Formats: sequence, structure tokens, C-alpha cells
Amino acid sequence: MTKTTRPAICHLSTMTIALIGGLMFACLAYASIELSRGDGRIAAVWVPNALAIAWLLRTRAGRNRLFFAAIFSGNVAANLAAGDTLAKALSLASANGVEIGLAVLLVRRFVGWRPDMGVLRDLILLCLLAGLLAPLASATIAGIALADGEPIAGPSFLKWWLTDALG
Repeated sequence: MTKTTRPAICHLSTMTIALIGGLMFACLAYASIELSRGDGRIAAVWVPNALAIAWLLRTRAGRNRLFFAAIFSGNVAANLAAGDTLAKALSLASANGVEIGLAVLLVRRFVGWRPDMGVLRDLILLCLLAGLLAPLASATIAGIALADGEPIAGPSFLKWWLTDALG
């Protein structure tokens, strides 16, 4: 069977998984925002990105685009439900998308396609790349979106970086 003649069930299962992933991301993102943000806009702990990264690292790259689009849409929906403007919702979802994409790219490049958390080297590199470096990139984008006249490396930047790194 060639690549172009896959059974329709394959496409249906990929779409179903993406839809469920997007809905789960939206619900978890909204809950994270509402339950832990206090008076600010940034959640105290941000787990949705970590779960998305874990899922993407466990699947084939060819099936990730639809899933990635679905979680981005879920993220935008959660931001809108939390009261953000469309521009801010898209900016913050983009920051998360960059973090997720960069984390997967870096881990696959420097650790491998299937990191083994039982191997200390894989675990350390995963923590450094996906837990510190990728959130730093998303914090830069979110810092710009949330700046409101303050410097980009202000409280929003630091809080975003730390909460995403915790996740």
C-alpha cells in the first residue's frame, strides 16, 4: 500500500485524536488559567504544553501537524474564554506553539526520536531543552504580548518562563 492510498480509517483516527487533543488542551488551559492565575493573567503552573510535548514526542512526525493545529485552536479558545482579546489570544497561543514546537524539535535533534526517561542523559537533556530553553523562547513572545508598556524582560516574562518551566 502506498503512502497516498492509506485507508480512510487512518485519517479518521488521526483527526479524532487531534480533535480530542485540541479539546483537552482547551479545557486544561482554561482550568490552569482560571484556577491558578490569581489577579494576574499568567497561570501559576502551566501543564498543557508539557502534555502536548509528551504526546508529540510519542507519535510519528507526519501525524503531528493536525494535532498541533488542534491544540493551537484549543489554546486560542481557552484564551478567549479567559477574557483575552483576539490579538492577545493569538499572541499567547503562538508563544505556546513556539515553545511546544521548539521543545519537540530540540529534543528530537539532540536526544532522539524516542527519549528514554530511564536514561539519565536523555532526562537531563529533555529538562534543559524542553524545560528551560523552549519556555525561554515562548516567554519572549509572551513578554511582548503582555508588556503593556513595561520592559519585555519584566515580571510577565519571568513569570511566564518559570511557570512554563515548572510544567
